[in-house]
Amino acid sequence: MGQYDPLTGILNVTKVTSGRFIGAAGPLVHLSVEGYLEPTRAAPGYRIAGLGHSFQRNLKLDAYKDKRMLFNGGYTGKFAARSAVILPERKASRARLLGAMSREDR
Repeated sequence: MGQYDPLTGILNVTKVTSGRFIGAAGPLVHLSVEGYLEPTRAAPGYRIAGLGHSFQRNLKLDAYKDKRMLFNGGYTGKFAARSAVILPERKASRARLLGAMSREDR
C-alpha cells in the first residue's frame, strides 16, 4: 500500500506484504499497475513483466506490447484492466503525467 506524491513523482510505500494480492480481505476493486508487458502462453498472451499475474482472458493487449503502460482495473485472481494509459519513457515526463492524473482524481 502507498500513496503517489505528484510533486516528487514517488510512490511512498506504507505497507508491504509478500504473496498474492487477493486474500482474506477479498478482491481489489481499484488496482493500478505500471509496467511493460511480457508474452505468456496463456490467453490473452501477456502479463505485466515481473509481477507474475495474468490478465483476464478477454482483453486485447497487442497494441501495448512494446510500450510502458499504466493499467487500471479490478483484481479477483486475474487482472481485469478497464483502462490503459501509455506512459512516456522519460522519468520527468512520466512524473508530470502521473501527477496530473493524481490531481484529477482528487
